[in-house]
Amino acid sequence: FARSADDIADEGDATADERLAALQQYEAQLDRIESGNKPDGALFTRLAQMVEAHRLPLQPMRDLLSAFRQDVVTLRYPEHDALLDYCRRSANPVGALMLHLYGVHDAASMKQSDAVCSALQLTNFWQDVGVDWDKSRIYIPLDDMKRFGVDASQSLAEWRKKGWIYPDDPRGWFQWYCRYYLGRRSLDDERQIRRWRQMARHVAQVKQGCMPRDLECRPRQGQAVLHWRYEGRINRP
Repeated sequence: FARSADDIADEGDATADERLAALQQYEAQLDRIESGNKPDGALFTRLAQMVEAHRLPLQPMRDLLSAFRQDVVTLRYPEHDALLDYCRRSANPVGALMLHLYGVHDAASMKQSDAVCSALQLTNFWQDVGVDWDKSRIYIPLDDMKRFGVDASQSLAEWRKKGWIYPDDPRGWFQWYCRYYLGRRSLDDERQIRRWRQMARHVAQVKQGCMPRDLECRPRQGQAVLHWRYEGRINRP
């Protein structure tokens, strides 16, 4: 259900109106399941069986459809809270359904699940900046982009030309943004800037020091750099 609905919003060359109409058909099938009527098609027949067998709530599924519809019509997010609201509907419902499948319903578990699912969704955004751009979407909050002097109206080619994003590895300004994002609750921007400068020095050091014929040296160093780069609470390796 979730995978096919997400594909309706993301894949193929359908128009926005066609995508929204198809997602509305999914919503109508949920209505049939909720009212006790037999839904149409094999997918929703199986879904109805799972809902009954595991007493699955339908609201998380409706939340997913809401997020998928938003993917069709919303291409920018003005600030962080708006993005988290999207995560609440695009990712958190999956964790909620998994917990229900295993009979877990307590508030603490649901809260932890929401945090994990939102974090995974944000991670997906950060690693797919170029992919999403090709779909005219930017999930990085616009106020954060403005903070770092990045113009959301410029083309992806211009981003790459200026070093804001690389084709295969989102470095440049975006790497700085990741550092800021991990520390956003502390508001200690100077600390993040110092870490960014340390990162530049560390990368230069990594490019040296490999012994001849040590084929594992560069991969080992690269993993150490990645570990340090994305984890703001540990020291340099």
